[in-house]
Amino acid sequence: MDRRISIFLVSAMTIVMLFTTTANGLKLAYASTNNPLTDKEEFDVVVLGISHKDILVSVSIDGQTQKYTINHNPSFISAPTVQQIVFKFARNFGATPPTSLPIKTGDIWFACIKFLDTQSSCGALPVTSLTQPQKQALDTRYIPGQSSGLKPSSIVPFS
Repeated sequence: MDRRISIFLVSAMTIVMLFTTTANGLKLAYASTNNPLTDKEEFDVVVLGISHKDILVSVSIDGQTQKYTINHNPSFISAPTVQQIVFKFARNFGATPPTSLPIKTGDIWFACIKFLDTQSSCGALPVTSLTQPQKQALDTRYIPGQSSGLKPSSIVPFS
């Protein structure tokens, strides 16, 4: 008989604790509807193959452009490195005075990289979310007007 009471008490306490934890979690989850991370639209550009030259990175959307210069690697670093650059644009909903159109899903955004003395290499993608950052990776080996450091393949395809 004592064993049944013990099992009943443990089960009851577990249910009460589970209910209390869940109820508290729901209150916390819905307490705030403002998220400072979504006040602006975020565009992340991952630049691959950074070596010993400065790289200009830019993002353009709806007539707005932001730029950033990645400083070259020091001479004692021989392997190419990677950096993620974060650009943030105002969403422009109800702006006064009126600005360019508000950023919306489907808008095309352009990310470009270039060395200071070469042409740009760009990629374009649509905005796919208004709550998640947009991401794009660009590789410096594909910038026009410079050697990539890759050797041509010595394997000949079947003829």
